Amino acid sequence: MLVKVTAWGRTLEGASQRLHRALREFRIRGVKTNIGFLLNLLNNETFYKGKATVNFIKENPQLLTPPDWQDRGTKTLRYLAEVIVNGNADVAFTDDRVVF
Repeated sequence: MLVKVTAWGRTLEGASQRLHRALREFRIRGVKTNIGFLLNLLNNETFYKGKATVNFIKENPQLLTPPDWQDRGTKTLRYLAEVIVNGNADVAFTDDRVVF
């Protein structure tokens, strides 16, 4: 286990919203996590109303399909690494005498 996340609120709805936001803001790179599953679970009406049974996950395999992530952070890091190592193809000339 990398981390344990808990949330509280005066109502189930409030706690659920806080947990949902905390999970959306997590950034874990390099290992697979169950964050997508947990987000799907929190969005499920049956689970939210407390009516899930022992076979709930088996009966709802769509919960295991992770959401379509927009991983802008990793894209930005890869771009920066590419430019640092290989230079920027859009820059025709660099003046090494200029220091920032």
